[in-house]
Amino acid sequence: MKITGFHASSGKIRYVTLDGTKKAPALIDHGERPLQLDSSRSAFAQACRNLFVAILADQSPSCVAYVLSMDAKSRDQVAGLILPFGVLSIVALDQGKPVEEFIPANFSKSKLSPFLSPFTDKYAFVDQVVGQPTRKWSNQHRLAALAAWMALP
Repeated sequence: MKITGFHASSGKIRYVTLDGTKKAPALIDHGERPLQLDSSRSAFAQACRNLFVAILADQSPSCVAYVLSMDAKSRDQVAGLILPFGVLSIVALDQGKPVEEFIPANFSKSKLSPFLSPFTDKYAFVDQVVGQPTRKWSNQHRLAALAAWMALP
């Protein structure tokens, strides 16, 4: 089952596409795209829609997943974190793709340690279970990978 996971932060959407199962995941692709908050929320939502339509067309997942990190301190930050994933959910619905959502607390030691021992932390877990690409692999990519991995069968 091919799944694309997403994470939003710092004006970027990071995505990671995995295939396989939790016990045997395969890293297919990863990347990031800019997504700057527009003062017009409608224009921002349209930009999100265009971005997600393009990424899903490119990646062709059967399911999408995202992790919502809510460390916002302003209304604009809240909008920049929440609106994209509402739009992603609508795009996925339009394409008949299920959506799974997570928060960082879902990536706890109790959830991850049965798949890797010894468990050190969630970022090291991703590198050991999913692998490390040779280009641009940030902690935000790792969170997107965890969202995708958690949605694998």
